[in-house]
Amino acid sequence: MSENQRRRVPQENLLNMHRDGFYGKFGSGGNVEVSYIQSVMDFDFLQEITLIEDIKGSDQWDVRDLFQRNVDKHRVDNEIIPFLKDESSTKFFAPLVLVLLPMKDSKVDNDLSEINSVKEGEGSESIVKHKIGEFIEFEEFTENPAWSKVKWNRQEIKLVAVDGQHRVTALKAILNDDKHDPLVENMKIPVLIVGFSKSITDTSINHNPLLLDEVRKTFVYINNKSQKINESRAILLDNEDINSIAVQEVIQVAHDNDKESQETFSGLPLAVFDWRGEERNGLSISGPASLYSVRDLKDWFYHYLLGDKNN
Repeated sequence: MSENQRRRVPQENLLNMHRDGFYGKFGSGGNVEVSYIQSVMDFDFLQEITLIEDIKGSDQWDVRDLFQRNVDKHRVDNEIIPFLKDESSTKFFAPLVLVLLPMKDSKVDNDLSEINSVKEGEGSESIVKHKIGEFIEFEEFTENPAWSKVKWNRQEIKLVAVDGQHRVTALKAILNDDKHDPLVENMKIPVLIVGFSKSITDTSINHNPLLLDEVRKTFVYINNKSQKINESRAILLDNEDINSIAVQEVIQVAHDNDKESQETFSGLPLAVFDWRGEERNGLSISGPASLYSVRDLKDWFYHYLLGDKNN
């Protein structure tokens, strides 16, 4: 579409996709502002989501721009899809993080646009329209942010999953499966739709941020900086692996022993086991009276008693 053609198209037709939700905005650190809508989607909306690897021409991008690893099909087919289809498992996962990426000649338009905010109406009817470039607009209801929305042009903007790509792939596979699963298809899936813009207020920083640099930083932070639960806690919470379940039973018996009076006490106390698995700076900190870790117990069950009984 040429520039002249764009000028002739009514503005409402330029923004032909939208999602309602709760509007929010992060600060302008690094000369960048991050606007977002917290929303939900149904299965039909999955068709609007893409991955970096699926964008035409992405195989020609610079290596730094290919920050997202390819989808692990084995994990999708053997872990995520069975989980979603398992009627006995509780379904819940964190919101999918979707980024609005402007495209230009089969590449991401890497120049961040400044956000242009215009207030319309007064009182309970007050709306602030935050426009990023020509094809992205966040409508903020100032009295009730939960009534807000984000609009974009689906021909000019790619909605890319930067966190949750394996879940997106699994959900799309279920959507395209001839054997429809109403249990899954009726789910409302949480999403966070994000737009990046150049700050117009932070003029003290002599920095010209690039869009893909900011998206990459977000992806790395989400995937590398989040604190995972330690191994001991993971074993005590695992209700699928039989060796982990056996460990849980032993720890529970030791915990019950601690509840007995001194006159009736029998068996090992809980203090013998380092069941908390505390860590500092990535290193384990054993309890002062602990003789065995939760990992020791699990290894004992695996090597001497149960083996790999999960298969």
